[in-house]
Amino acid sequence: MREKLKVALELQIKKEKEEGEAYFIENEVAEELARRGAFTRPATSSEELIEEYAEEVTPNKPHISSFRMQNRLFRFLGWTTRRVGYKNQYTVTDLGKQIAAFSGPFPSTIEQLSERDLVVKSLVSFGVFSVNDNINQWDTRFKQRIVVNLLRVTAFYGYISNNELVVTAFALKDERDPEQVKEIMHRLQRLHEGEISMIDAFKEVNVDPYDSSAVNNAYDGPKVLLSLCRQVNLLHEKTIPLESSPYGDLRPIYEKMHKGKSAIKKPRVVNVITDLGRSVLEQELKKTVIWFDELK
Repeated sequence: MREKLKVALELQIKKEKEEGEAYFIENEVAEELARRGAFTRPATSSEELIEEYAEEVTPNKPHISSFRMQNRLFRFLGWTTRRVGYKNQYTVTDLGKQIAAFSGPFPSTIEQLSERDLVVKSLVSFGVFSVNDNINQWDTRFKQRIVVNLLRVTAFYGYISNNELVVTAFALKDERDPEQVKEIMHRLQRLHEGEISMIDAFKEVNVDPYDSSAVNNAYDGPKVLLSLCRQVNLLHEKTIPLESSPYGDLRPIYEKMHKGKSAIKKPRVVNVITDLGRSVLEQELKKTVIWFDELK
């Protein structure tokens, strides 16, 4: 992830030298990454991959679609931002430049500066407005730090599955509303105590449990953030099989939770919070949260 950000910054610096304006274009970064072998397919060279999709419309070019999704994450983390007033133009932020300055295996350090600490800071500051940086396009109904609330629900029992996150942290709109927080925590408890099934919980958050597409889209939502949380040690570095969790055999809990036929798949593993994850959560929950649209 860091190396792709480096290439975006490299092209931004090139634009500044050539045009006097510092920015990068997603498609150009994607093409450059493809040339450098960042997107590969067995028995296909990078040049062949680019040539194969040359005549395709942009959404059908896998290397471009892949980097666009990557840049979407960069923007959420505050490492890049949209250049307002320009289509498909972005800039690497000061925080992004600092991330790009690290080298070697992750996590790296530069003197006393820790790459892990900066990524953790980016993750817990990740606020959900919308996928766009343009203020006019912010959806201010969603006021929550998704990773903070991911850690909040995980800390309750010490572990969490993707499905549980869908109906708790990822269903929360305003983390400062105690009734909304109470609702998602109560839903988690009801699931564990067998009062409701996962089918019921999906219905409560308006995701059709019998629609495979809806279920899969919801299930995929937490994946990238969970992976990042594991990489920075907010969660255990690997997912833990239900039968060998530090909290005992969890299979009976999840079998009961996933009773009934639906498109929802019963999990085989859970994510387990670390001591660092609990410590970061404790610090973040003490903070007073103010959203950009509230600044005067």
